Amino acid sequence: MSKFFKVKWPPKRIIYDRDGLRPYMIRYYLAFSVKLGLQQKSLQFPFNIYLHKILLSDESVFHDHPWNWVTLVLKGGYFETTPAGRFWRGPGSLRIAKATEMHYLELNEGQPCFTLFVRGQSKRVWGFFTAKGWVDYKTYLAQRKASAASHGERTGGLVVPR
Repeated sequence: MSKFFKVKWPPKRIIYDRDGLRPYMIRYYLAFSVKLGLQQKSLQFPFNIYLHKILLSDESVFHDHPWNWVTLVLKGGYFETTPAGRFWRGPGSLRIAKATEMHYLELNEGQPCFTLFVRGQSKRVWGFFTAKGWVDYKTYLAQRKASAASHGERTGGLVVPR
């Protein structure tokens, strides 16, 4: 009987680094675990709540997000670089941002960080800011993978649902 009622909560998703080689973040779904694409916007929840365990720093390339978001650092911390400068975000730090705001994160001495992350409804495709301007994430990652392959480097997939 206990097998029938066994539930893994919260559901989680492991997000890999941009090369698809190492876990970058573990996302625990605290509210909804349904992932819907932008094409299904009308069916999408207007928000979601995650617990993020950030395991790796971002690369020093600005990126934005598909939704407005709020984050609260619970444990650990990181340096956030934005066009306005570099800022320490430690326990208790609250940050509210629009989807179009660009940034990247650097963990403090490589130590994991836990955040409570609330996102709004998807509004747009997210991407990266390169020397050539803004590039959507699919194009950026495909170009990155092609460049790595031409240099004999190994790359893998980005996300493994669990």
